[in-house]
Amino acid sequence: MRVGVITFPGTHGDRDCVETFRDVFKWPTIILNEHVDKLPDLDLIILPGGFSYGDYLRPGAIAARSALIGEVKNHAERGGKVLGICNGFQMLTEAGLLCGALSTNQSETFVNKTVWVRNTDGDVYRLPIAHRTGRFVATNTTLT
Repeated sequence: MRVGVITFPGTHGDRDCVETFRDVFKWPTIILNEHVDKLPDLDLIILPGGFSYGDYLRPGAIAARSALIGEVKNHAERGGKVLGICNGFQMLTEAGLLCGALSTNQSETFVNKTVWVRNTDGDVYRLPIAHRTGRFVATNTTLT
């Protein structure tokens, strides 16, 4: 599997992604920045966390309008895999790749803690979260 990690000014966690996919999974992994016009042939694109373009306007809003995210959309439409982590997930939502919207946490404050999540197979995972605009809002039909 060929993996590309896309960075924008202000994003971080890209090195962690590269080390995980390259060193743990042994998959060829490259970092691409916002100046790339055309994506190479990849199986998986990762958008890491951080504060792309300082999160001015809204988290992920400026990056979501870049030509490179247009390439990510094309990749997804062709059946390619895309993983958005933190700000990367916000970019995907802002770009319209996810059917929903982002909102501030119900507490309206920054939250930094560990949560437990369960996937559709019933597997339970412990995940760290750290965000203010991390609530994904969608219809029940979208979520099921």
